[in-house]
Amino acid sequence: MEFVEQVVSNIERSEIIKDAFDNSRLNLIIFPTEQCNFRCTYCYEDFKIGKMKPELVESIKKLVLKRAPYLNYLEFSWFGGEPLLAYNSIIEILEYTNSLRNKYPNFSSISNITTNAYSLSLERFTKLVSNNVKVFQVSLDGDIMTHNKTRLLKNGRGTFNKIWNNLEVLKETNLEFEIILRIHFHPRNAEQMESLIVKLNSEFNDERFKFYFKAIEDLGGENSKNIERMSPNKKLEIKKYLEDLVLNQRQIFNLKNSYVCYASKPNSIAIRGDGTLAKCTVALDKGENNIGKLNKDGTLKINSEKLKYWMSGFINWEKNKLACPHKANEK
Repeated sequence: MEFVEQVVSNIERSEIIKDAFDNSRLNLIIFPTEQCNFRCTYCYEDFKIGKMKPELVESIKKLVLKRAPYLNYLEFSWFGGEPLLAYNSIIEILEYTNSLRNKYPNFSSISNITTNAYSLSLERFTKLVSNNVKVFQVSLDGDIMTHNKTRLLKNGRGTFNKIWNNLEVLKETNLEFEIILRIHFHPRNAEQMESLIVKLNSEFNDERFKFYFKAIEDLGGENSKNIERMSPNKKLEIKKYLEDLVLNQRQIFNLKNSYVCYASKPNSIAIRGDGTLAKCTVALDKGENNIGKLNKDGTLKINSEKLKYWMSGFINWEKNKLACPHKANEK
């Protein structure tokens, strides 16, 4: 039995290494802007960097052009801030990328986007899906009364109704997509979630919509003091309670059973709104996360020593470093 487990473990390790070091695959996490129209009470970002300048958008297009002949698979992950505040930049990069598929038949691309969906109109949604944005992650913090206490506009107003109405419009389309509703829970709102899940069961019984229950975490920043901590067992208890309320269990979404973070993988890199290169989308204020710069000609200037910091889990196969290199290296 021990031998069999070791063989399985080695096969799994081999597949992980192949995926992470495959030069024919590239994940570009792009912050088209680091500004946001929300001011969520637990957000860790500081919104100091604004929208990408046109010359930076051109540099990203040049990077894609340089890599396209050698790539089989390019995945864009659109992040922010609120990425839809720079909607035109996203579309410009996507349309340019898609134009390269005729020239390089082995080259393919797909996108996912993390958005608050406040400005996700039907027109924008249709345009994004037509440009291979297939996965959307949208957060809800409960039903209207609960959600509107934590996910607020900059002016302090609630956001639930606008998001919900947008989602209902998108549901009526026959487009192919996946919307992951990331439902945040914490000790004070868990019992109040039942009304939201009843509404989801009734109005979003559509397997294009998935429900991902996630505890609000302390990710640093000025709002860290507002976050209530929970034990791992308590998180699992609440998560199971909420998942059991979902009528169609096929709509429950959980992350793939992999312990390797994107930040550990050499073929995944983030481009921030000022052209700075990063590995982690959370540790944005940490010096070790500034690993270089995107040059005007589309080449990458990378600090190899800082890159090693993020890839160090592969050296001795340390699962804690592979799962979250930043937390593990900080300890």
